[in-house]
Amino acid sequence: MSTVVTVPKEAAGSNLLVFLRQKGVELPAACGGRGVCGKCKVRLLSGALSTQADPDGYMLACQAICTDAGAVISVPDSDGTGLTNFAADPAAGDSAKMPLRTGTALDIGTTTLAMALVDLDTGEVLRTASALNPQRSYGADVMTRITSAKQGNLQNLQNVLLQSVRTLLQQLTDAVPASAAPETLIATGNTTMLHLFLGVSPEGMGQYPFTPAFTDIQTRTGEELGLPVGKVLTMPCASAFIGADIVGGALVTGFEKPDSAPRLLLDIGTNGEMILAVNNKFYAASTAAGPALEGANISCGVGGIPGAVDHVSLVMRDGRQSVTYTTIQNKEPVGLCGCGLIDLCALLLLTGELDMTGRLASPYTIPGTPVTLTQADIRQVQLAKSAVAAGILALADSAGITPDAVSQVKIAGGLGFYLNTQSAFAIGLLPPDLGRNIESIGNSALHAACVCLADDSKLETARQIASACTVIELNLSPVFNEAFIDNMLFGSEEDEE
Repeated sequence: MSTVVTVPKEAAGSNLLVFLRQKGVELPAACGGRGVCGKCKVRLLSGALSTQADPDGYMLACQAICTDAGAVISVPDSDGTGLTNFAADPAAGDSAKMPLRTGTALDIGTTTLAMALVDLDTGEVLRTASALNPQRSYGADVMTRITSAKQGNLQNLQNVLLQSVRTLLQQLTDAVPASAAPETLIATGNTTMLHLFLGVSPEGMGQYPFTPAFTDIQTRTGEELGLPVGKVLTMPCASAFIGADIVGGALVTGFEKPDSAPRLLLDIGTNGEMILAVNNKFYAASTAAGPALEGANISCGVGGIPGAVDHVSLVMRDGRQSVTYTTIQNKEPVGLCGCGLIDLCALLLLTGELDMTGRLASPYTIPGTPVTLTQADIRQVQLAKSAVAAGILALADSAGITPDAVSQVKIAGGLGFYLNTQSAFAIGLLPPDLGRNIESIGNSALHAACVCLADDSKLETARQIASACTVIELNLSPVFNEAFIDNMLFGSEEDEE
């Protein structure tokens, strides 16, 4: 599916990607418009732009300038959704009894947005809604968006986000009478996303010593942000890269409760955030896994959109092994999302088409699909999986334990929810000796915001968790640096013998 857009001659001189942003046409640009990710392709149907189209009529919007000839282009649709499920989520739906008071919880993910309408008297989740984060047209990761904000796009980044939030609010409250309209909105997310949500410059987090403008709870009126709620709160963060999302995950998994057994919470995404609880102390770290595991920087990569290949496996058919796959919403395959990417790499290791060093025998196409994995894609996976595994090892070392001592591993977020942990271990995304007591807890960030809506005291508990975190700077850790190099391999030398 695609959307046809007319580019008028009056737009002459404007960058096409910028023009589309201004028109509210969402188009991914993982690299932030530098012309290297190839994600902002559009097709020229008629007229002319400054860039020569390829033989099929495609060009990169970020590299094209509108001309006085005008043009008509086709923009591929990339609608998708965020994860609204979480471990203790009662079945969301319209309540049989109309609530007297409601509030809204908002998880601002780098890639997706998720929102829940909550009955403030019972804590019940009444309805949920989600969407892709429209800021992706300014870059796939926080550092690219911080750079974009520094270059003058702070207001634009806030505006597109708030517009999507208004749309989600409308979806959730269209059946709620005015007397039960949301009183409060609690927003969570990583530290950069919360800055952009409030229109506060994240520039200080773009370079060492990575200083955020705030980490504590922020309060605004709905009027200040142009949102139809009385009050807006943000959940507390621990540091520039230990955000409210992972702090909230620690809250709803009971990390603040005394327990001598080491417990690990992972949120594997663009920023691999992690908190390790050992002897009632919290050790936190964030590793720059990059956006590869969320579909960006991968030639065939897409986010969690309909048609994304989300699982790949081998099956026996007529006495022979065959490759099978599934896609989101069972749509025709259009690309590879993070879970599918991890599965595919594990499968290629199993079949021998990918070796320990990361050498791919040849570009691999999933049978019956246009989805092809390249050598450059494999290198992106190696960087991402090594960063996560090395981060876990460095965090364990800082806490004075080994990974096999971890009694529980909780994996949060969209990738964690659908992740095949066997594939994750196979490619080395998770260290081989990490404890196998692993549980996916879904969108724990959204869960935490819902909990805090219904119980004010939980917000203070979240603040205490955030302030108690000992943040480990992985760039200064010799354990991380050594482990990062070692974990670039798929397996070990012994595996090859």
